[in-house]
Amino acid sequence: MSHLMPSDAIAPYPGLARSEMSDLMTGRGADSGAAASRGGAHLTRRTRTAVIGGAAVLAIALALGLAWMRGGVPGHSRGGAGGSSVTGAAASQPAPRLYRCPMHHDVTSTDPKARCPKCNMFINEPVPKAAAAAGLIGVRRAKVERRDLHADVRAAAVVAPDESRVAHIHTKLSGWITRLLVTQTGAPVRRGQPLLAMYSEDLYRAQQEYLTLRRTAAGLTDEAARAELVAAARRRLQLLDMPAAEIDAIEKSGTPRRDVALRSTISGVVLARHVSEGSYVQPGTDLFVVADLSRVWALAEVAEAEAGGIRAGMKTPLTFTAYPDEVREARVAYVYPSVATDTRTVRVRLELANPELKLKPGMYGEARLRVTLARALVVPAEAVLETGTQRYAFVVKAGGTFEPRPVASGRRVGEQLQILSGLAEGEAVVASASFLIDSESGLRAAIQAMRR
Repeated sequence: MSHLMPSDAIAPYPGLARSEMSDLMTGRGADSGAAASRGGAHLTRRTRTAVIGGAAVLAIALALGLAWMRGGVPGHSRGGAGGSSVTGAAASQPAPRLYRCPMHHDVTSTDPKARCPKCNMFINEPVPKAAAAAGLIGVRRAKVERRDLHADVRAAAVVAPDESRVAHIHTKLSGWITRLLVTQTGAPVRRGQPLLAMYSEDLYRAQQEYLTLRRTAAGLTDEAARAELVAAARRRLQLLDMPAAEIDAIEKSGTPRRDVALRSTISGVVLARHVSEGSYVQPGTDLFVVADLSRVWALAEVAEAEAGGIRAGMKTPLTFTAYPDEVREARVAYVYPSVATDTRTVRVRLELANPELKLKPGMYGEARLRVTLARALVVPAEAVLETGTQRYAFVVKAGGTFEPRPVASGRRVGEQLQILSGLAEGEAVVASASFLIDSESGLRAAIQAMRR
C-alpha cells in the first residue's frame, strides 16, 4: 500500500534517530557503545515512545487503506500526487451493454451493429442482466433435444469358416483305404480331385453285376426292356458315388476295378484328415473336412447392454491383428438368439470376402459397429448433477434465473445423456458453470437457496 501513503507520510519512530531505529530493529542496540552511553533508563523510555508511536501510525495507515477501498480518502486521490483520479473516472462510466443475436443467443457482442457469423443478422438484442452476469461466471447453456442416440460398439471377433461352404467327405461303402492321395492338412484341393483310393467288396460286386447285366441284356429282343435293365444297374453304381467316367471306363474294358477313387465335392483347403492308408472305413466315417475360405465369417462377441441396436444387414469395418493397416468391410448376417451366461455377451455373425485367402480361421480382429440405441431426449452429460440419491438439472427460466429440477436419466453415450423424465424438448439447461459444485452438501445448499 505504498501508493496510499508516500514515503514521508510514515515518519520514523518519534524521538528515535534512524540509526538507532536500525539498531533496535536488528538487535544491535544493546551492544552499541553509543546507546550504552545514553543510559539504560533513557533507552527504555525512548523505546516505549517509539512502540506507541508506531502503533498509532499503523492504525492511521489501516484506516486510510479501508477508506481507499471503499471509494477514496478526502483530500487524496488514487491517481497520485497530481490530484486527478483516473480510476475513479473509469468507475463512474457505465459498463458496455452486451447484445446477442436474436437467432443464436450464444453469439454476443458489445457492438449492436455487428453481424452474426451464423445467420448474418445484426447482434442487437440486449442480453438480460442476469444472463450477462451468468455468462461472466462461466455459465454455458444447452437445449434439450430429441435425437437418435448413436453408439460405436467395439467387439472382438474371431475368423471362422463359413459353415455353408464346409464339406465333410464320407463314403457310402465299407472298405479299406489302399492309397491316400492327399496327405497334408491345409492342402488346397479342387472340386472332383481324388482324395484317396479304397477297396470295397460291395462296390466291386456291384460292378460285376452291371457288366453281367449288360451282357445278358444284349441277347434280349425287347429293346425297351434291355435299356431299362442296363439303366437300373448303372444307376446303382451312381448311387454308390462312382463317377460316370469310371462307369464308362469299365464298360469299355469289360472288367471291374478293384480300387475306386473318392473325390472332393468342393474346392477349398483341407481343414482336417481323419484317415490313413490301411484304415477300415464304414458309411458315415468322417474322412476329410474341406472348406472354401474365399468367403469367411467373423464371430464377434458384443456386450449384452450394447447388443439391442444391432440388426442384420448392417455394415461394419473390421481390422485384424495380422493386418493392422487394412480395413475390411463386413456385413452383419445374423445375431444369435441367446446370451452367453459366463461372459454376458451376444454373438454376432459377420460375413466378409476373403479372395486372397489372407484371413485364416482363428485370427483375431476388432469390429466397430455404429448402432442406434434409441430416439430420446438428450442433454450434455455435465448438465445433470448427482446428489447420491437424486439427479438434478438447472433449467434456465425467463429473466436468466435457474430452476433446480429433479430428472431421471438413462443411457450415457459419449458426452450425451438420455433423459427419461423431468425435462421437456426445447427447454434450456445449464450445461456447465464454475460455481456449480458436485458435492452433495454444496448442491443441496444451492438448491435450497434458489428455491428461497
